[in-house]
Amino acid sequence: MAIPKLKKENVIEAIKFIDKNGIPPQYQSTQYDLISEDNKKYPPKYVIAVANHIENKTEITTDSFNADEAKNALEKLDFHIENKHEKYILTVTADNATSTDESFSMDDLGAGGDQCIPLDVVFIRARVKNEYSTI
Repeated sequence: MAIPKLKKENVIEAIKFIDKNGIPPQYQSTQYDLISEDNKKYPPKYVIAVANHIENKTEITTDSFNADEAKNALEKLDFHIENKHEKYILTVTADNATSTDESFSMDDLGAGGDQCIPLDVVFIRARVKNEYSTI
């Protein structure tokens, strides 16, 4: 099932509901945050579920859609969504490891979990200088 048809007013009502009742732990966001006009952060999937509950008298559940669908639906209604994960480039050579993230350290790689998730890997053959080479 896809995102339910909702209006901007439904989402605003959902935000008021969440401000009053809080966010259950199982509905905390891991990928995106809806940023309200007063800079509060809300989990987009839960906002959609609550808006659907208020508008259509359904159970509050996020099982029928994913985070990207929720993000896209809220952006279409002119809500600001932030990605919680920043992307950086890590360059590893035989001599060094550098990152576009200034706070990166090699210890981050050993942290596991969601600390460092490879999105793409590119291997480039190194040019090796030997006694027969004129590099």
